[in-house]
Amino acid sequence: MVLTYYEIKEAVQDSYERLYIRGGYDEYNTFFASLNDYDQAEDFSLTEECCLYLNFAILFIRNHSNFDFIKDRLTELIKEENLIIYKEELNEEYISFEKDLNELKSYS
Repeated sequence: MVLTYYEIKEAVQDSYERLYIRGGYDEYNTFFASLNDYDQAEDFSLTEECCLYLNFAILFIRNHSNFDFIKDRLTELIKEENLIIYKEELNEEYISFEKDLNELKSYS
């Protein structure tokens, strides 16, 4: 991982505010514009992808926005077998990741 969990979380918040709130993008274009910025990096990892999806989903839920278009991929990313990978890569930041994941699950 190039960025820490906290850096990804902050970047997602910044993108959401810049594109969705101030820029007038819809949820779909806000998310995929942000994802594209990361996806272009050669070393973009599964963990970083999950962190991005997770944090956008939480923002969309908190703001009563539609996020159906990411649910299928998000469900794949948060499967139990992937959580082992995330725990290894996130180290001490996994606690924050897990807290956010539990918040997401509490909305279902």
